[in-house]
Amino acid sequence: MNAPYLWYVEFKECLLSLKFQLSPLDPCLFSLVNEHGMVHGLIGVHVDDGLCAGDEVFDRALQQLENRYPFGSKRNTNFTFTGIQLTQDKQFNIFLSQKDYIFAIEAIPIERQRRKQESLPVTEGERQNLRGLIGSLQYAATNTRPDLSARLSFLQSKINCATIKDLLEANRLLGDAKTHADVSIKIASIPCDDIRIVAYSDASFATGEKLHSQKGGLFLATHKDIFEQKSAIASPLSWYSKKIDRVVASTLVSETYALLSAVDTANWLRLMWEWIKNPTIPW
Repeated sequence: MNAPYLWYVEFKECLLSLKFQLSPLDPCLFSLVNEHGMVHGLIGVHVDDGLCAGDEVFDRALQQLENRYPFGSKRNTNFTFTGIQLTQDKQFNIFLSQKDYIFAIEAIPIERQRRKQESLPVTEGERQNLRGLIGSLQYAATNTRPDLSARLSFLQSKINCATIKDLLEANRLLGDAKTHADVSIKIASIPCDDIRIVAYSDASFATGEKLHSQKGGLFLATHKDIFEQKSAIASPLSWYSKKIDRVVASTLVSETYALLSAVDTANWLRLMWEWIKNPTIPW
């Protein structure tokens, strides 16, 4: 059970010995910086998979790393990383898609007679199937499919009291995900010094059967032109739609909570971006 952690500790020590710096904001992100503070490259790790970007100096350090831990494979420009298809074009725009991942998810089997009785509570086996489907869709919603987030959040709140109606809704959501499986995220190539972080938030007051309020957030990397009221390139970095974790008394309060969460996340993204550009910054 400790194997992934012990591997991380060993891998981290190896990277540190190669002069990489560990991010204070993400223990799985490492930066290769020279004595003058110039960033040569970055590597993000997920268990035994790594995602890298860098220059020739970084490539030499990566070769030293490979000498110690031979890589199973190396890919660039067009490859799959943890179930996400990444493609980089000649203009350095990056596209993220989970089309194949989505199509591999199977619907929940429901007996024909039970489909007609939508108010029936689910069996424990069906509940486990619902959890599995929600978990699979959650991975897509988090990484490349913001269009699934709100409906998925509502389904998550139904797991413990699920009925056949909820199973049918989960299958419909999967069907819609497959219908629009070509949806992808574009990370536009923007000069580093021109990037600004923008956040949008909103909330709906007392939605659903249990009168839960819902908050949503969308976080973008945009060109600085946006602050001059000009049309600007934007890249979605993160998003969410989730239940507000307390009872709120009005629409204004729910929107205030949504805004507070958005500001908090935007500040974290700004700190992370500044550290990526300059790990010596007093973040």
